[in-house]
Amino acid sequence: MKNIPPVQILKIVGQCKASNGSVGKGKVQDIRDTIENHDAAGFFLAVSTQITNPLTEALEKLNEKQLWSDWWNRDDIEFRLNQNQDLIPKFDKVLNIKKTIKFVDE
Repeated sequence: MKNIPPVQILKIVGQCKASNGSVGKGKVQDIRDTIENHDAAGFFLAVSTQITNPLTEALEKLNEKQLWSDWWNRDDIEFRLNQNQDLIPKFDKVLNIKKTIKFVDE
């Protein structure tokens, strides 16, 4: 089942934001313009903390306008890394492994 292709392939604009506090709309501006400028079908945001309610609402509105959107916070990213540990060695210069991620013996 691991090699099942996606149902649909979409061109998505992605942004990453690192912050000590919550990431708000002021840090992620002109989302729709960015999508349109890149002729994309949606927007993905990865953040090191949490996003604010107004930013959550803005991203949810994209879905209402038939544009794809999703976001991951630190917990989501760490959960996915823990579930897909084979990715960790491939990006060793990018990822700093936290103590909460435990490698599984194969």
